[in-house]
Formats: sequence, C-alpha cells, structure tokens
Amino acid sequence: MCQHIFLAMLFGGIFFTIAPVLCMQLSGDCIYLLTTITFTIGDEVFTCSGKTVIDPGFTAIMPWQAIPPEESMPNCTVGETWAVNEVK
Repeated sequence: MCQHIFLAMLFGGIFFTIAPVLCMQLSGDCIYLLTTITFTIGDEVFTCSGKTVIDPGFTAIMPWQAIPPEESMPNCTVGETWAVNEVK
C-alpha cells in the first residue's frame, strides 16, 4: 500500500491511468468460453448463456475486472433433467 501512495505522489494521477493498462498488457487477456444452452419446460423454449473462465489473464491481478459469479455457466450435459423450483 505504501508503494502505491509513493508512486501516486511521484507520478500523480498518471500512475492510476497507466497502471491498469500495463497490468492488462503484461498479464494477457482474460479468456473465457461463452456457452448458450436451449431447454424446454412443457411447450416453452428457453435459452441460458454463461461464461466459463479458461485463463484469468489480467483479472488475476485485477479481480474487480473478473467475470462475476452470476455470469458463470452451471455444469450441465445434454439430456440432463433439472427440477423446476419456482414459477413466477
């Protein structure tokens, strides 16, 4: 933390502008697989999309930029059956 304060005092606001760009360039891209599934309940057809991280890249250093858990894809296989818990 003291290093960040020192660097901020030394370079001013430029440090906080350049540092994230350097982290992204040096650590690489966050690589993820985007999956979309289609399923039916009765006569209705639904789709669900989600992301699975393959390589966190720069998000390992900058976790606030990571893919949030609500965007992750649950594990499922073709032909799998799931129970309906709630209908609104």
